[in-house]
Amino acid sequence: MSDLTFAIIGGTGNTGKWAVKAALQRGAKARVLCRSPEKLKTIYATLWKDDGEPSNDDDLSYDKVIKSGQLTIVQGSIPIGNKGDDVFSANSDSYEASIEQKTALKELITGSTHVMSFLGMDPNSLAPVCRPGIAAIMEATRDVGSEEGSSASSTAAPPKILIMSSLILSDSYAQGKAAWGCCGSMGYCMRWKILRAVFDDMEAAEQYGFEHRTRMGLDVSFLRATVLGDRKNYFLGYDDASSTTDGGNSAKKYFVVKSDELKKVTLRIDRQHVVQCFMDVAADREQKMFGSNTEWSIFDA
Repeated sequence: MSDLTFAIIGGTGNTGKWAVKAALQRGAKARVLCRSPEKLKTIYATLWKDDGEPSNDDDLSYDKVIKSGQLTIVQGSIPIGNKGDDVFSANSDSYEASIEQKTALKELITGSTHVMSFLGMDPNSLAPVCRPGIAAIMEATRDVGSEEGSSASSTAAPPKILIMSSLILSDSYAQGKAAWGCCGSMGYCMRWKILRAVFDDMEAAEQYGFEHRTRMGLDVSFLRATVLGDRKNYFLGYDDASSTTDGGNSAKKYFVVKSDELKKVTLRIDRQHVVQCFMDVAADREQKMFGSNTEWSIFDA
């Protein structure tokens, strides 16, 4: 995967941080949008069995991947809404990215083969993140593709966009109810009561993607995870050299189904297994695994 470059949004979050590790272990380049380089450096140190350094490959130490250019930090942010916003009625101007945000996103995405979003609303602040963020990401990707495609010698397509979303949205509602609780009551409560604002934000982001991806000439797929979890003292190895017992790439730790399938659904999935799926989709150059402009659901194997 050394010829692939991943633009990662949400790379300092609980799931996105593993995508940084996975990209580097697979030999790809990672470009991460974040406000503070020091924050990413601190988080990077927590991704390995040996505190602060990769256990088996010193070439992946933070300072070395920064110096070699395998890991690039782009300082910037995405637009965020306000608590209580009606995300479904938002128009294209409601969450307009600032000039600085647009510039940072274009810098992040330029030269990338894939854009990966691991955005999620903070349930404490309840400010929309996904709907404004996905719109800004898609617009920046379209603009970068137009600029790069304007070169007479360029035939490259815009980067493929992969977005982490959730079950119980859109056509996966019945699937979410089946996976999350007895008679679907837990799924109903999560979606419409306990975390309604969080799921509204994600569903509005999906709707924006559905409505605009073809018109923008973009390939945008949503990978819907079931309930996310973190196993204590568990570190998945994403490189081919890792053993099966180490959780390496020799064994898939997830399975995927279409969003309307109800067989084999499970309650939880480890965040690192979600990222393994993202990496496998990116490695599938002929898009036999998912195709383009699709929605799939991810569960622990």
